Amino acid sequence: AGNHNFTKGISWPACQPNCIAVGAVTGSDTVYLDRHDKIELVVPAGATSSSHAIACGAAMILREAIEKAEYDWSADGANLPEAMLKIMQTTGKKVEDKATGKTFARLDLLAALDYVAAKGKKPLKP
Repeated sequence: AGNHNFTKGISWPACQPNCIAVGAVTGSDTVYLDRHDKIELVVPAGATSSSHAIACGAAMILREAIEKAEYDWSADGANLPEAMLKIMQTTGKKVEDKATGKTFARLDLLAALDYVAAKGKKPLKP
């Protein structure tokens, strides 16, 4: 989403259509760097570039869990990427940015996996 501390917009490429805008939080869940309504998910990271890498890795793990559990994601989104984002947002911890008053969903991969496992047709095996 950008490392500019924007609160009235987000940076390229997150501002482009069909891109997911991922922001960053510190280890204490303090939202920082670009913080706008268009941020769709925040991830603990040192910058938004590393938060995107973490979100991408989490998406790969979540996608495999969806497949292994035979979870029907169609109620969560029009396509698999939209559904995975919705799952991450729904299961993410809500964090408030005190500077802007905005609330964001912070990635909680374990909660997302537990959600898919509980609703899937097959159990997930370690």
